[in-house]
Amino acid sequence: MTKEQFISLLRTPSTINLNMVRGLEEITERFPYFQNAHLLLAKQYQGHQNIRYESYLRKAAAYASDRRVLYDLIKLEPQEVIHLEPEVETVMEEVR
Repeated sequence: MTKEQFISLLRTPSTINLNMVRGLEEITERFPYFQNAHLLLAKQYQGHQNIRYESYLRKAAAYASDRRVLYDLIKLEPQEVIHLEPEVETVMEEVR
């Protein structure tokens, strides 16, 4: 996950993309005390209706310095969810 993707996800957490979930999982493994990554990962699990959502929500609550932020992110977010297609690198063929 790039810095720009993470910032975009902070601005619109209802954006759902499987690549973003994998990127957030890597970030939380490398930086376990990075609370924003844990909060966003819980939100992504909720959006994907992931089986790990309930247990991860408890973990995100433990890392959250203010649980109201987590509550607002999970409960008060608009119902509109933006699904993005997975990013696929395309190779441009040279036309002769």
